[in-house]
Amino acid sequence: MRSQFRLTPLMMKADASNSPWVLSSNPTDSRNSLRKPLLGPFLVRFHDVRCYRLFSTPTYLYIKSKMKFNLLSFLCAIAIAAGVSGLTASAQDLKIAVVDMQEALNKYYKTDIEVGKINTMAEEKRKSLDGYQAAYQQMTNKMTELDKTARDTLLDESVRKDALEQLQALAQERAVKGQEIGDAQRKASAEVMQARTEMEESLVAEIKGVLDAVVTAQGLDLVFDKSFLPKANKAIVHTSENVLDLTEEVISKLNAAAPATTTSSP
Repeated sequence: MRSQFRLTPLMMKADASNSPWVLSSNPTDSRNSLRKPLLGPFLVRFHDVRCYRLFSTPTYLYIKSKMKFNLLSFLCAIAIAAGVSGLTASAQDLKIAVVDMQEALNKYYKTDIEVGKINTMAEEKRKSLDGYQAAYQQMTNKMTELDKTARDTLLDESVRKDALEQLQALAQERAVKGQEIGDAQRKASAEVMQARTEMEESLVAEIKGVLDAVVTAQGLDLVFDKSFLPKANKAIVHTSENVLDLTEEVISKLNAAAPATTTSSP
């Protein structure tokens, strides 16, 4: 059976055998020589079999068990408070900083050099594909001429038939060339993307190495990447001006070995 509860005011009574004032949960107790409503606290009484047996025992037993329960609750509250206080203290002791990894990558002098290599590679791939495209366009132009000849009713039938046969053969050849161009384009694109990915991974690894050295030297515990706009960064939604920013220091160390003629991106 689901327990029900109601709020019952605690009462006070005089008892010569004990303290002059003792709490009583039964306002009709004949032993009470003096009763007064106790202002403030209320007792939640549960009406089920277990609670009936509990309330049928002498009042002091109920009060004693209630005191034990309150004591345990009090001790638990102290333990929880101490734990939360310890966690707060530990959090306050953490040394936290931020760094803009994207900014460091953009201003690293090696980035311009490596991007230049990727662009050169992409340009070479494009020129190679231009050769395929030129051959394909020549076939297209030839097919246009053959189609015109095959449709010209003023020409001899044998001439038109020969033009049609050449047109059909060239169409098949051009289809194969188109497939070759498509494969070459996909291969070139994949190679450029792979080279770019490897470049980024290599540069980021170098930046990470410099960052790790700075973090170790300053004895920091946590460093967050604040790259991109706040709306795009799901890890950081706000950065206070009081938080240490390592970006400029990392960039300075990265470019310390830059050649005299090399300048980083603005």
